[in-house]
Amino acid sequence: MVRILDHVDMLIADTVGLPGQREFYIQARKDRTVVAFLLEKAQVAILAERLQGILDRLATHRPEDAAAVGSLQAALRLDLPVESEFRVVRIGVGYDGDTDRVLLELWGGEDGPEDHFRITVTRERARAFARHGARVCSAGRPQCVLCGQPLDEAPPPGRTGHAGCPALN
Repeated sequence: MVRILDHVDMLIADTVGLPGQREFYIQARKDRTVVAFLLEKAQVAILAERLQGILDRLATHRPEDAAAVGSLQAALRLDLPVESEFRVVRIGVGYDGDTDRVLLELWGGEDGPEDHFRITVTRERARAFARHGARVCSAGRPQCVLCGQPLDEAPPPGRTGHAGCPALN
């Protein structure tokens, strides 16, 4: 069964926890209904990048309100505590030209029947969501220049790599 949340008031990708122990969530709100979904950092990063690409292509024919995007982005905050509907296993993104809405579809189902949620949002909210999600992903621990894995601590001066770096084995 598809659950639908049309024209949401808020859509955010954000984290709970400290770098190295963060959990990534997508959260949407319409009126008093709040839903959240647990996902991986890589899913947030890819979703943010894909949305930016779709929105960039759309903006050539239908410009966005830049001031609205900025104010929406500045106001983004998770509603706490975060209670996840499910862990996201698949994501779909689309655009409905008739309603001028971006569609975000999230599927879960690792522990039973497949869950499916469809969220629609304005292009401006989608842009604010994508920018914020990209910023959240880049705010984590720095990556090792040799293997790309997150660093728990910075390497000593004059040294590259880190303890346990597979590139140094």
